[in-house]
Amino acid sequence: MQPRKIQFAYAKAALLPASEKVLDEVADLLSKETNLKVDIEGHTSSDGNFNTNMRLSNERAETVKNYLIKKGVDPSRLTSQGFGPTKPLNEGKDRTGKST
Repeated sequence: MQPRKIQFAYAKAALLPASEKVLDEVADLLSKETNLKVDIEGHTSSDGNFNTNMRLSNERAETVKNYLIKKGVDPSRLTSQGFGPTKPLNEGKDRTGKST
């Protein structure tokens, strides 16, 4: 499976519909590969308040974790952590690039 990013509504922890499709594929893979464990990382841009971004990144990671649990993945196989702007995925990109 090629790496793909999970996308959220701007400044929210709500999954975008395309991300649910990706997570369904992840849940399917995890149901077949029962030895796999997943570390879920939440990220935000550096725009805005640091503490707000840290909270949002944790909420996003938890949203993904809870989605996978609802799809039947054993919670003991999942960990989640938010990194906020401390570990950006879109370093140096303009506003347009940050949304991808």
